[in-house]
Amino acid sequence: MKLPQLGEDAGAIVFDSSEELSTHTLALLQQCNHQVQIFTHDLESRLYNRAEILDAFSRLARRSRLSRIEILVFEPGVAVREHNRLIELYRRMTEYIAIRQVHADYLQDPTAFALFDGKGIIYRPQHALYHGYADYYALYEVLEKQKYFQEIWEKSVPVQEFQRLYI
Repeated sequence: MKLPQLGEDAGAIVFDSSEELSTHTLALLQQCNHQVQIFTHDLESRLYNRAEILDAFSRLARRSRLSRIEILVFEPGVAVREHNRLIELYRRMTEYIAIRQVHADYLQDPTAFALFDGKGIIYRPQHALYHGYADYYALYEVLEKQKYFQEIWEKSVPVQEFQRLYI
């Protein structure tokens, strides 16, 4: 199956499984050149703790000194308990990866989404379900989600549980 190209192929592709979500997430990460913004409830170990996904994050971060990965997380304690390896990647690449805990004003939002280079989106209306869609070229929708993401980002704080303790 040939996957769409980021910034070229428009149209929502509906998915209903964790495998399809992983496939689109990996494809978009691999095609991304500069920026990823992720709105997640707990760093979703089933998705973001996979070796190929972590490798794609690492390659994106090293691609350019302008690369930026921003993650907003609701429940960071879950990721710590599950030993999510994205936390360790973050600790090694803090100049490219930033993670903040979602401000209390937004804790009722049930969605999860990821934005890629200001062009592509993966969106799930219910974060706990693997039902949603990927769109590899959705400029208007991505712009709207970026504004929302930035609004939350500005009110949120770095995740203390993810900080490395030097004793």
